[in-house]
Amino acid sequence: MPEAIIDTNCFIYYLVEDSDKHTEALSTLESLDAWLIPPIVVYELV
Repeated sequence: MPEAIIDTNCFIYYLVEDSDKHTEALSTLESLDAWLIPPIVVYELV
């Protein structure tokens, strides 16, 4: 059961499809069973 703490930058790359790192972020996040999201990351995204 792979899980990881997700950084704000990873979410940004995941959400912005024009990003050079979008494909890498997408495959990384989809490979995880659980995303651990600190409250500060949610705050930074909003």
